Amino acid sequence: MCAYPVTYSRSRSGATIRSIDEKIMQQSTQIKLLKTAMITGITLILLGHVVLIVTFGNDNIDFRGYILGAAMNAVGIILSLPTKIYLTLLLMEREERDNKNTHWQDRIK
Repeated sequence: MCAYPVTYSRSRSGATIRSIDEKIMQQSTQIKLLKTAMITGITLILLGHVVLIVTFGNDNIDFRGYILGAAMNAVGIILSLPTKIYLTLLLMEREERDNKNTHWQDRIK
């Protein structure tokens, strides 16, 4: 069941248009996915550095520790790329709200 009421309106061409509530739900799930990717990426970067430090200090681990640490850093960097997208979206939204020439309520509809 959907927590938000689902309403449909008809356009002139007769096609149904998604309601505002569905758009808000989609945006909130996208933001949640971006946040989880960011947190996972930053965590992997930190853990990769820890693995590299332990590998550098320990002679028993050999080259596999370097490979593991580098792989964790690489995957963490790839997963932290949505950080830039998320911050850009936040800044664009704030700029539109603060701009006196645009009407924020008109943009939602």
